[in-house]
Amino acid sequence: MQKYAKLFLLILVIIVILFLSLNGNSLFQKKDYIFGTIVDIKIYGESKKLASEASEEILSNFKKLHQSLHPWRKGLIYDINEAIQKKLLF
Repeated sequence: MQKYAKLFLLILVIIVILFLSLNGNSLFQKKDYIFGTIVDIKIYGESKKLASEASEEILSNFKKLHQSLHPWRKGLIYDINEAIQKKLLF
């Protein structure tokens, strides 16, 4: 009896894996280099088009933050660094 239970569980696991792999809503992954590190976005269970659009929106927002918070380009962080260097209040 226990032998049949293990066989049944094995067959069930194989069916679930096949179902998930054939479903079409698999893993979508996108990577980019932002803030000096690799940002890895993984989206499960959505269409490739929707996942791609969402990841592009996320990465676009990260890139805007990266540009506005860059320590060597004119902006808020640059002004803070300049004030610190000149020992001024910010």
